[in-house]
Amino acid sequence: MFKKFSITFSVIVFMFGIVGPIVAHAAVAPVLGATSTFGVLSSTFTNSNTPPQTIINGDIGYTVAGAPVTPPITVTGALHPADATHTLAGVNQATALAVLNGQPCTPIGGTLDAVVIGTNPPGTFPPGCYSVVGAMDITLSSTVTLDLTAPGGTGNVWIFKSTGALTTGADSFIALANGASECNVFWAPVGGTSIGAFTTGGIPPVGPTFIGTIIDDAGITLGHFANLLGRALSFATTVTTDSNTITVPIACSAAPKLTLQKTIIGGHLLVTDFPLTATGLLATITGVSGTGSVTGVSVPAGSYDLTEVTGSHYTGGLWTCNGGVVVVGHTINLVNGDDITCTIVNTYHPASSGSSSGGSHSISVVPSSTQPSIHVTKTFSPLGLYAGPGIVTYTEKITNPGTITLSNITLTDDTCSPVKYISGDINNNSKLENTETWVYTCQTRLTKTTTNTAVATGEANGVVVKDSVLATVLVVIPGLPQTGLPPKQSNIPWNIIISGGVLGSLVFLGFSLRKQAK
Repeated sequence: MFKKFSITFSVIVFMFGIVGPIVAHAAVAPVLGATSTFGVLSSTFTNSNTPPQTIINGDIGYTVAGAPVTPPITVTGALHPADATHTLAGVNQATALAVLNGQPCTPIGGTLDAVVIGTNPPGTFPPGCYSVVGAMDITLSSTVTLDLTAPGGTGNVWIFKSTGALTTGADSFIALANGASECNVFWAPVGGTSIGAFTTGGIPPVGPTFIGTIIDDAGITLGHFANLLGRALSFATTVTTDSNTITVPIACSAAPKLTLQKTIIGGHLLVTDFPLTATGLLATITGVSGTGSVTGVSVPAGSYDLTEVTGSHYTGGLWTCNGGVVVVGHTINLVNGDDITCTIVNTYHPASSGSSSGGSHSISVVPSSTQPSIHVTKTFSPLGLYAGPGIVTYTEKITNPGTITLSNITLTDDTCSPVKYISGDINNNSKLENTETWVYTCQTRLTKTTTNTAVATGEANGVVVKDSVLATVLVVIPGLPQTGLPPKQSNIPWNIIISGGVLGSLVFLGFSLRKQAK
């Protein structure tokens, strides 16, 4: 006779598999900057003298003089022997690697040609970010296919990361299918990279055997006749070639560019008083730059939330963008090749006073030069919580852009309390002069993506002025594996039989078990 139990699973981890299909995390391509033209970026470049020759269709960066011209080798791009371009490329490589490592990924097994994503055949990957604990490899004479239309993926970028080495067997291949682009494939192992040789027929292959941009400061080695359509970037260590053809992708679209622009109608404030911000998963840009705009900034492809600071008695408008881009809920999606300008208009509405009688209404306008004004800005750290819930610290600053001293200054935040005054009242008279900046801070724990509002108020000559500012902090909740279980329900009896063999392959975390009354 079986007993009934009510069971709640917080997380279920199978040591030898996962119930339900694996679904890939969306991936975002990094901005490569100066590295984009390099076929090889290294500290030491070593080329084997094995005939026929190595061909680099791109630039080479190195610190060991003479290495890239040791025959047999042909270089179609420029040589950068520890020059300024080489140094800048090293900085850009580090930035790109940080972007790759900062993204949440789908955990997979280390043998790529055996991994099953969704309903796809083994070794077929839809777009997404994938991570391996330990070594990552491709079996001898196997093919891994990157398929843009394969189910289970999002976007058009592939990222493969591992905490160990990347090793491919001899005569193994990376293949692109259904519009997948070599421009959007990235490899970021922590250990060294070894690309297996091509041994069939004793002659070089017609096309590439491996595809994508490899960023690996533990060193990169290409086996004999292994051709790379991509980049071998190892600024801090060694890249070794042996009769290979390395071709830098030339058909890649540039990273998207975004311009934010403010237009002011009326009033005494300037566009420089209205900072504009675009907040994305991997980058946040903000500024006023004298013209009220953030102009032509290159950002990673992806979605960005557009926000603005509004002044007292100014009403905000809707974002309008060129290029046919539609802004829905202040969010814009950018893809490589975009060059988008988004504009928002603020219109001044002066304070008014008057009385109504017999259906008439008279209004007297206060001149803007004598109108009290207050302004608040907000920043936050970190810029996003990409590994789940955490603590965020907000910093708010209140200024007086007018000519009239303000009193009774207050600052409130609708999701963070208490808001603490830090500094700024230079003469300790509890009045906000136009030469002062009052700084406040507040700290809170966020469990989901949150937009909060800070409101600053002040008073002068019986007139109360207010200003508010929004801030959105992204909280990325790491995806749980598909368990096949329905959403959490209460008081549902379960009859369970667990065999010893099955029990030995399961690990239950956050497991609660409550016996029901008969």
